[in-house]
Amino acid sequence: MTGDVLAERPAIGRRVWNPWATQSVHTHVTRALTLIAAAAVVYGLASCSGSTASTRPIVRTSYRGVASPARSHEFGTPFAVRHARNLELTVYGSGSCPAVPVALKVHDATVEITMTDHGGGACTDDMAATTWVIDLPASVPRGSAVTVRLRGLSGTPVTLVVPDLANVPSRPGS
Repeated sequence: MTGDVLAERPAIGRRVWNPWATQSVHTHVTRALTLIAAAAVVYGLASCSGSTASTRPIVRTSYRGVASPARSHEFGTPFAVRHARNLELTVYGSGSCPAVPVALKVHDATVEITMTDHGGGACTDDMAATTWVIDLPASVPRGSAVTVRLRGLSGTPVTLVVPDLANVPSRPGS
C-alpha cells in the first residue's frame, strides 16, 4: 500500500505547473477585485429591473396616471380609490423610479401599506403619478370605508380614508 501512495506523488524535484505561482500578488488582487466588481454590477442590474417579486406580491398591476374615477386631491399627495376588493393607490414621484408597495398588513378596517423607493440607479427628476392596483385580502370588510396608512414615503406616514365605491350609488345622468 505504501508503494501505491508514493506512486501517486510527484517525484521530488519535478515541477508541477501552477498558474498561480507564475503571477504576482498584484495580478491576483486585481483579478479578485474584478470578480467582485462584476458580481456587484450583476446584482445592481438585477435590483434595478423593477421587480417586486416576493412569495406573494401585493400589486396586481400598475399604470401611469391617477386612479379612476379621479377625485379632487392636492397634486403631489397620495390618494386611493376603492372598488370592492380592489384598491387603486396613486402616488407621486419620479416617473422612471416610482415608490413601490412592498408590504400590506390588515388590522380590521385599517390597511397598512409599506412603500419603498425604487432603490439606486438614475431616476428622472420629475413629478409623475403612478397608480398601483392592489387586491385587498378577504379580511378587509366590504361595503365600508377603509383607512389606508402609507409608510416608507418621504416624510411622515400618510393616512387616507377611502370609501368603497362599489356601494356608492351613481349620480343620475352620469
